[in-house]
Amino acid sequence: MQPASADGVDWWPMFHHDVDHTGTSTSTAPITNNTLWTYTTGGDMDSSPAVADGMVYVGGGTDPHVFCLNALSGTQVWNFTTGNYVSSSPAVADGLVYVGSHDSNVYCLNASTGSLVWKYTTGSEVGWCSPTVVGGLVYVGSFDDNLYCLNAATGALVWNYTTGSAVVSSAAVVGGLVYVGSFDGNVYCLNASTGAIVWSYTTKARYQVWSSPAVVGGLVYVGCFNGNLYCLNAATGAFVWNYTTGGPLFSSPAVVGGLVYVGSYDGKVNCLNAATGALVWNYTTGSSVNSSPAVADGLVYVGSEDAKVYCLNAANGALVWSYQTGGYGVFSSPAAVNGVVYIASAVGKVYAFGPSPASHDVAIWRATTSKSVVGNGYSMNVSVTVADVGNFTETFNASAYANATIITSQYFTLPIGNYTTVTFTWNTTGFAYGNYSLDADVQLASGENNTASTFVGVVTIGIPGDVDGSGRVDMGDVVSLCSAFGSTLGQPKYVPNCDIENSGRIDMSDIMIVLSNFGQHYP
Repeated sequence: MQPASADGVDWWPMFHHDVDHTGTSTSTAPITNNTLWTYTTGGDMDSSPAVADGMVYVGGGTDPHVFCLNALSGTQVWNFTTGNYVSSSPAVADGLVYVGSHDSNVYCLNASTGSLVWKYTTGSEVGWCSPTVVGGLVYVGSFDDNLYCLNAATGALVWNYTTGSAVVSSAAVVGGLVYVGSFDGNVYCLNASTGAIVWSYTTKARYQVWSSPAVVGGLVYVGCFNGNLYCLNAATGAFVWNYTTGGPLFSSPAVVGGLVYVGSYDGKVNCLNAATGALVWNYTTGSSVNSSPAVADGLVYVGSEDAKVYCLNAANGALVWSYQTGGYGVFSSPAAVNGVVYIASAVGKVYAFGPSPASHDVAIWRATTSKSVVGNGYSMNVSVTVADVGNFTETFNASAYANATIITSQYFTLPIGNYTTVTFTWNTTGFAYGNYSLDADVQLASGENNTASTFVGVVTIGIPGDVDGSGRVDMGDVVSLCSAFGSTLGQPKYVPNCDIENSGRIDMSDIMIVLSNFGQHYP
C-alpha cells in the first residue's frame, strides 16, 4: 500500500488509492454534501480523480484532455490535449502523471506543468484501464489484449503479456506480483519483473473481467461481468468464495476492516464479509452502480447511474447523504483526501465535497421516534443524530419539541467531523390526546446559531393499550400484543408501539394495560 507523503497527508495518487487497490484512505471525510467547488469540462466524464500534492488530476472523458486542478479552489492549473477522449484515471508518482487515452497512447506528463515527458503507443485503445506505478515501472492494459510494463522514466517497453482479449482492468501490484483481469474471462497473476505467468483463474462461463482486483491479506477480490465477486488465494489462484449479485460487476471492490464493498449493475452497493463472502448489508440506489466505492472515516462514497453521489455508513449501509449531479450518471470513482471527497460525473463536472473553511456548523443528520403511538402518561424516545460539520470542536444545545412545546434539551460537545446520537425520553403525562408534530433543533453555545428545526415525525397520544392508534382499545390491539409478546428491543418480532411501558420488552405488564383499558375510546 502506498505510504502517506512526507507532509502527513494520505494522498490518493492513483485509481483506488494505492497499488493494492484497497480503495480506502486514513483521511477524515465529509458527513454532509456541502460542495466546496465544481469545475466544468467540455464533455462527459468517467475518469476517476487522482489527488496528490495539492492537485487533482482527472481525464476529460469525451473532452480529450487531462486536467490538473487546484485541490483547494478547483481552479485549472493546466490541461494537456490528447488525440482522443480520456476514460483512464491518472496515476501520480515522483512528479510525473501517467494516463491512457482512447488514441492508443500512454502519456507521461510533468505533474507541475503538464508538459509531455514521453508517450508509448500500444496497438489499440487504452480505454478504462488506469496505470499502476510502482518501483520505477508502469503497468497498463490495452484493447489490443496486452498488459504492458513500461519504464516509468523513459516509457521504454520492459515486457508485455498477451491475454485472450482486451484488458481494461487496472493492475494491482503486490509482493512482486501483478494481478489483472481480461475480457477473455480470466484473472491473471504475473511476475512483476518479467511478465511470466504465475497462475490464472477462469471465471464461470469465461465472462469479461472489467473490474480491477484488490489484493489484501493474501487474497484477491475481483468482480466479473457474470455478476460474481470472486475471492481467490493470491499465491495460488485457488478459489476461496464468490458472491453473486443481481447484475454484471464493472465496479472494483474496496477492502478494509474485514469487509468488502462493491457496486453492482442491479443498483446496489454491497458490503460483504471479506473472509466468507457473506452479505453484511446492501443499499439500493436508483440505477446501476459502476463506480468503485471509496472508504474513509467509517463512510462509503460511490456514484450511481442515477446521477447521484452517495455517502453511506460503512458499518450498516445507512444513507448519510446523497447529491444529485444532473446528467445521466456518475461512473467516476471517488477519491477521499484530507477531509474532502473528489469525483467526476457524466454531466462534465468535477466535484469537491467537504466542510466550509473556518466555519462553525453543526447539523442534524437523522431524527427518529421510537413509536408512532404512545399511551397517555407513558413514555417514548426521540433520537437525534447531530454532526459537527464545521472546522471547530463545538458545544451545542440539542432540543426536541412536541407542537412547539419543548420536551427536553441537553448540552453536548463534539470534536470536528464527529457525530453523536442524542436520545430524549418524552414522558407524555400532562399532554392531551391527539396528534403531535415532533421537531428537533441544535444551537451552538457560541458562533453560528442553527435556528432552523428538523421535522422528526407525527406521534399520536392515545389511551394506553391503543397500540394501533385507532382511538379505541379493542381486539386488534390484543392480537398485536400477543403476536409481539416476549420479544425485546432489536428482535424481529419487537413492535415498539406494543411496548407500552417503554421497557424494551413486551411482557405481561403491557398485556394487563390493554386488558384494563379494553373497550375505552376517545372522541
